[in-house]
Amino acid sequence: MLTKYILQARILLNLEAKGLEQVLAKMLMRSQRKNHAEIIASLLKRESLMPTALGKGIAVPRIILDDKFGTEIIVAISHKGIDLNSFDRLPVKIIFLCLFSKSDTHSALLAHCLHLLNDGSMRTELLAAKTAEEVVRLIGEREKT
Repeated sequence: MLTKYILQARILLNLEAKGLEQVLAKMLMRSQRKNHAEIIASLLKRESLMPTALGKGIAVPRIILDDKFGTEIIVAISHKGIDLNSFDRLPVKIIFLCLFSKSDTHSALLAHCLHLLNDGSMRTELLAAKTAEEVVRLIGEREKT
């Protein structure tokens, strides 16, 4: 299910950034959407209400967009980790940026992302991945089980 939305071109390995705004800007460079500043502003506003750094080194910033494009999930891996004010104070190393289309079942997609990232062995495998192709393969294999 997720591999339909996670393309190799939308995976960043070795992401380095300072703060959420820079993370989002770098990740959105992989998006087909053009209104990056507007999306970042909306994501930051949402973040101020409900943080998306969920602990265990993961973050899932997300937004539902009204435009005609389909859902995109952009994945970033940061081996150093980025301080995103996670409640457990751990640096975030895996980020799934979800740009949901109103036409997709965003709650089901979010649930799949969270289920996948809650698995410690999956997080370890994602952090060890050397290529975008490997990231997609790992997610696809996990979805089949």
